[in-house]
Amino acid sequence: MKLKTRWLLLLVALMAGSITRLNAQKLETGTWTGTLTDPGGDVIDVTYAVALSGDTLQITMSAAEGLSAAFSNIRFEEGKMVFSWEANTKIDCTLSPAEGGGYAGACTDSNGGRGQMTMVPPKKDG
Repeated sequence: MKLKTRWLLLLVALMAGSITRLNAQKLETGTWTGTLTDPGGDVIDVTYAVALSGDTLQITMSAAEGLSAAFSNIRFEEGKMVFSWEANTKIDCTLSPAEGGGYAGACTDSNGGRGQMTMVPPKKDG
């Protein structure tokens, strides 16, 4: 294969990867809903305020139980949403795309405890 052809194929592959990452980062802004399951198995209903500030995605999770936490270092890796938040300890989460445009996956705290999180996008009118 000629060098020029290899460079062209590499460029096309890189562009396709960039488009996938950009599409994954287009979360619908507004109030999302979902659940948080702690390492003990207790399930808490939560809401997520999803907003954009310039090009920066901001997500704040809250629950009636008084829980409120802002996600930090939000990024998309291979289609998964990766971030961390604090609740008496650092919690790292990796959520995969789920049915209906949401995300679901595992969260692990700095003590090795493991829980689950789901995020469901706002319902569309109509």
